[in-house]
Amino acid sequence: QGMLIATTGQTEVGDLHYAMLGGAGSTQSTNGTLVPTANWPQGAIDITAIPSSSWTSPQSCYVYELGYEVELAATATNPAASFVFTAAASEQELNVLGRSVYEGLFTYTGTLDGTAVSGYAWGEIQGRPPAGHVTPPNC
Repeated sequence: QGMLIATTGQTEVGDLHYAMLGGAGSTQSTNGTLVPTANWPQGAIDITAIPSSSWTSPQSCYVYELGYEVELAATATNPAASFVFTAAASEQELNVLGRSVYEGLFTYTGTLDGTAVSGYAWGEIQGRPPAGHVTPPNC
């Protein structure tokens, strides 16, 4: 099975969270993608950055949170889940078309419907630009 957990920031409404589970038991939609077997509503998703996981890139001075706690509340059709995601390494920042972004391997542990789970995940983190007028390497 695979899981998508994401947050996207929208100026007008704040953070929007997504959590979907797919794979075993999924059906295929008309465009060929898998239909999620579980899709949690906004109010059932809590994604919290772990404050002690902050990392400042020496190349861009951007600050990235490299650890997250994710709680997915059980609903009538979705199981409860609890995960901790941790970056496998700090130095995974890329510069893509002049924009700094952190993309890399994460590990996770937790529970899904009461069953212990662990494994690897891919993360893309949009960092915070540096405060003030700092420039590398004086972050």
